[in-house]
Amino acid sequence: MKKWIFSIVAVIMLVSCIASAFAFTGNVGADPSGGSCVANLVQKDPITFIPVPDGYNAKVILSCACSACPMRINIVGKAQANIQYSLIYYADPWAGNHGGYQIATFRSDTKGYIRYAGQLRIWGAIPNPADANYPTGGKLWIVPSTDYNPATNSMIAWNPANYILDTNLVKIP
Repeated sequence: MKKWIFSIVAVIMLVSCIASAFAFTGNVGADPSGGSCVANLVQKDPITFIPVPDGYNAKVILSCACSACPMRINIVGKAQANIQYSLIYYADPWAGNHGGYQIATFRSDTKGYIRYAGQLRIWGAIPNPADANYPTGGKLWIVPSTDYNPATNSMIAWNPANYILDTNLVKIP
């Protein structure tokens, strides 16, 4: 009986630890221990910018110990089908080229699902001092790659009904 109770308590503690590592999504999506940054992204109404119920969405999890460190990235979400997307750090104001940049590109599948995992290096700290949101945090967006120019690090079109936008800011030192 004692083994049984101990096993249950151990499993509950393990699940709690794992869940807390991924559950931190406050105003600034940075784990104070330097572990993970979580950005919850949603489709927003293009007029009111209120999240669209059952709209496109994504959860972006980045390891965020430092901007110079190799980063693990994991994106899971739902968007338009068969579209090439870019995950960008959008640095305010428009057109986002105030220290912002493209982080990754990927394609949604035939049903619109996004599944991306990889390792990469980002170009610099988020937020950049030139970002209007500095020092609070930076915005991560998922946009069709046709609406973003990685050569100039800027948005070249504005089609917000097709975007998966931030609900919280992230910080990567």
